[in-house]
Amino acid sequence: MAGPWPGLQFPDGTFPDYLHGDLAPRSTRYGEAMLGYGLLATGLREDDSETIDAGLRALRWFVRQTDLQRDHPSVFAHAAVASAYNLARREAASRPLFAGARDDWERWLRRVRLLWLPATTHYANKYLVEAVAVLELLDAELEVGATGTVLDQRADARRRAEHLVNGHVPALAERGAFAVGDKRAYFLSDPEGGNPLAYQGLSFGMYARALALLGATASEAARTTLRLVGRASWGLMGPDGDVAYAGRSQEQAWALALTAYGAEAAVELAGASAAAHRPLARRALTRLRDEHGTGPRGLFLTPSLREDLRDHGRGVDSYAGVIGYAGLTLVAANWATDVRDEDGAPPDAPPDAPLAARYALEPEKTGFAVVRRPRLWFAVRTAAKTVADDLRYDFGLVALKAPRGDGRWGDVLRPRPYTHHGADSAGPVLRRSAGPGLPAGERLAVAGDGTVVVHGGFRTLGGEWLRRGVAFRFEPDGDRVRLAFPTQRGDRFKFSAFFRAAGPRPRVTDHAIEGDGQRVGFNPSATVAFDDDVYASGRDARLIRANLFFPASDGGPIHITVGPA
Repeated sequence: MAGPWPGLQFPDGTFPDYLHGDLAPRSTRYGEAMLGYGLLATGLREDDSETIDAGLRALRWFVRQTDLQRDHPSVFAHAAVASAYNLARREAASRPLFAGARDDWERWLRRVRLLWLPATTHYANKYLVEAVAVLELLDAELEVGATGTVLDQRADARRRAEHLVNGHVPALAERGAFAVGDKRAYFLSDPEGGNPLAYQGLSFGMYARALALLGATASEAARTTLRLVGRASWGLMGPDGDVAYAGRSQEQAWALALTAYGAEAAVELAGASAAAHRPLARRALTRLRDEHGTGPRGLFLTPSLREDLRDHGRGVDSYAGVIGYAGLTLVAANWATDVRDEDGAPPDAPPDAPLAARYALEPEKTGFAVVRRPRLWFAVRTAAKTVADDLRYDFGLVALKAPRGDGRWGDVLRPRPYTHHGADSAGPVLRRSAGPGLPAGERLAVAGDGTVVVHGGFRTLGGEWLRRGVAFRFEPDGDRVRLAFPTQRGDRFKFSAFFRAAGPRPRVTDHAIEGDGQRVGFNPSATVAFDDDVYASGRDARLIRANLFFPASDGGPIHITVGPA
């Protein structure tokens, strides 16, 4: 990951960002700071002067941007600069690029103010990032800063950071407890953002980093929380290492690297099971290598960008920047490497052990179930309380993976695309002349055989209930999942399936659509129409949408089966 950046760096220390026209600085507010920190850490470990100097050059540029620090402060920037400063003063103090700019670094650090910790009324990932920043900054051995800064109010800043890590997060995590098999686990994402899966990875990694910095002052409640957050990630991870298949920042690389670090740290800092957590880290990093990888312009932030870098705007969030996110990925991979003891590493645990994982975080907001079987893994989502305008937050079967011919697991159902064209759902959608009824769940249950039942109904585009008391059943059947739901006489329904656009158009029969390794069967028969628009996700650069239109119902159930072709 570090390799391309020294050759891409501009003379002033910035980098080109392929998501933003290869201009610089056009990345995140903390781009050069985070990538600089990652390059510095990699270069020092590998004794690579070119990489060390590229990192120091980027950080030197960043700490001289006083307007950026004043007008657009960022907790990620605070954490990156403080962490890099401590690393540089210990291991690179005599290097001219650091020694000549050290006064600039220190002036920048003395101006850092708290942004999030003064008001912890709810949880968001930035709280933990700021805790890491505070703990690194207070370890920097710098004199008092400007009035109102962290270094001016050291005791208060430390108290707030320690309270967040040792008390507040364990209490919040307890509210998000769920079951992985017969064991308790903690989900720790961003509830205000619909609990996207990628941010479970970010929280896991940042919480682990905060515990590492606290050392002996980390509470037992915090260590327990880290173990249980790790168990949640183990339960939600796909057998191919996928940790970000639903929600915003879908399939972005940093979620994998931070999951890997969190897993390694949970073993070292909290006594978590090495047999479970080290394979978790290995699968995450293997996916990062095999599905993302690095090209001549840097890390492929998502697998879809690796597939097609030219049409990058469709499947990737507009806030994404390669410099900052590649830096965050590299930083977390370095943390994981520094923790890991390769001696005596256990063999990889089988990814196909039967398991059910279920969480219901404030059920009216979101619910999620994951089921693993020897030749099948799938995830079902109840959807948000309000109607989603982004299909990455959709209702129903949102992921399905199975072993391929080579024995490796991969996607059968394509992950939902990133959309922003108004309320939508893949369905089943109740079609009415007054407007559609979109599916929504209120609660879910997982049976012993892996069947997931979502209890809910259909809502208007405005979020009002049209029908309640509907049970949507998602039943595993070999390497397939069968959805069944009841109808009333005269009902008309629409259901959508997504296929990769590469290759021939999927083949349609009276009772199935088949293409690109996926088969969607349905009963009764339906008319199929394909959207002309091309969709994209973090997984796939180009997707087509097949819409199934069922005729007026006779009052019997509808069955839809998804599995390998």
